Amino acid sequence: MTLNLHKLQAVPAPRDEGGRFAKGSPGRLKGAKGRQSRAALERVKAFGPEALQALHEAIIAKERWAVEYCLNKIIPSNSRTLEWEEISVEDAAEALKSSDISFIEFRELMNGLAKMAELTELETIKNKLEELERTVNDRK
Repeated sequence: MTLNLHKLQAVPAPRDEGGRFAKGSPGRLKGAKGRQSRAALERVKAFGPEALQALHEAIIAKERWAVEYCLNKIIPSNSRTLEWEEISVEDAAEALKSSDISFIEFRELMNGLAKMAELTELETIKNKLEELERTVNDRK
């Protein structure tokens, strides 16, 4: 089914003799689910409160799988957490030299610092522009 936006009703998408979507047809809407998938998803959603309660009880019972599951969901697996009180280019370079961070982490950190510097610079420019506008308006 495709959605006819002019009449706001579902209209059947063209199909070939085999029941497949016809060539040039938009086909199934992106993200559309079949009836069976939708029904299965609703059944899984119904388990939510009981599943969370069972997970909570497993953690309280110190079940290793439950603790690992929660930690895997809380702490990103593709990165690590680093704590910095203040950060500067020199601090990051020193951390790279002493192998406290990888080159990829250093590069990402430098990109972040550059974006923060750009934001600070834009804020400065905005303030100066407002000051100039006030000066021009005061002279009128």
